[in-house]
Amino acid sequence: MKVLLSGFSEKFPDDWKKLVENREYVYHALDVKHKGEAITAVHLKPLMDMAIEDEIDFIIFSDPESNKIIISARKKKGEGFIFFNHHHISAILTSLWVQGESEKPLKCLKSIFVSNLVEDICNRNEVKCSNFYDFLEKLPEAINSRYLKNEDRIYFGFDNDQGIVHTGLSTVDIMGQLIQLEETQIEKEETSFDYLLTLFQYYGLHKTKTISVDYSDKSHRKNYLGLLDKIKKRPTSIDYILKIEKIIDFKKGVKRNLLTGKNTDINSLDVDLMKIHTDQNLSLLLHAEEDRMVFYISTKVSLGSRDNYTATSKAIDMEMFRIVQVLNKLLVNI
Repeated sequence: MKVLLSGFSEKFPDDWKKLVENREYVYHALDVKHKGEAITAVHLKPLMDMAIEDEIDFIIFSDPESNKIIISARKKKGEGFIFFNHHHISAILTSLWVQGESEKPLKCLKSIFVSNLVEDICNRNEVKCSNFYDFLEKLPEAINSRYLKNEDRIYFGFDNDQGIVHTGLSTVDIMGQLIQLEETQIEKEETSFDYLLTLFQYYGLHKTKTISVDYSDKSHRKNYLGLLDKIKKRPTSIDYILKIEKIIDFKKGVKRNLLTGKNTDINSLDVDLMKIHTDQNLSLLLHAEEDRMVFYISTKVSLGSRDNYTATSKAIDMEMFRIVQVLNKLLVNI
């Protein structure tokens, strides 16, 4: 297997040498001006083009300072590369870790903005998974504070900024596991993308999309906050869009189940954040920031055949945009 490794260091990092023992490899530095940014498919496009020309099988980027790891693999042997977002990588690593051997019980801590697929994998494998809030604490500190209270567990977690932390593994160790996975898949005439599709077949196709709407002025922000308030007071106002099962109002510290009428107190947060659960395996997280409203939409559908992936994924995208468009229209009637 031939691997393309990338990072912000101009020279190949010494502690990465163990990753390429008995493997062909190429190292290509990413421009340091992108440090601190979310690494996207646009950033990796030059590496993907290079990988196709040099007959490379797998691309892995890492910035150990921020705990970031990004991968790209071929869709199929001999085909082009696909970019794995942090939801994909979180799911793959969770699957590897919960099914692997561990000396201590595992505990997962994920950002509230990371795909519910991680939680589904944990639940199915009897590993406890809980959420943390990126805007209140950073992942390394969140993991460390919990680990210090219970050193009899191994903690692992994922934030919304592509960070990955595992109390029993270094970033280089995790990179090694992802490279080894690709190598194992190639031996089966498959790739890491096939591994991801297997997870989708077993747990359902989970997809998470983030849509941001900038406020044009102060009144625009007021309207969005009014939308949140309207949904809290009269959830039936959006029944024709979503069949609501449960609302979590983080600002007021209340988890409200509209089907049973039961309220559960939670720790309130000083943020305008609401999560809507529907009876259609779809959840909508609305986060009113200072300069924009952010919609985090997560859904889960049955995939069936792998051949259905592309068409199903596109259909989900269209439905997600439809929901946001209708919510935007509601602003007119506030």
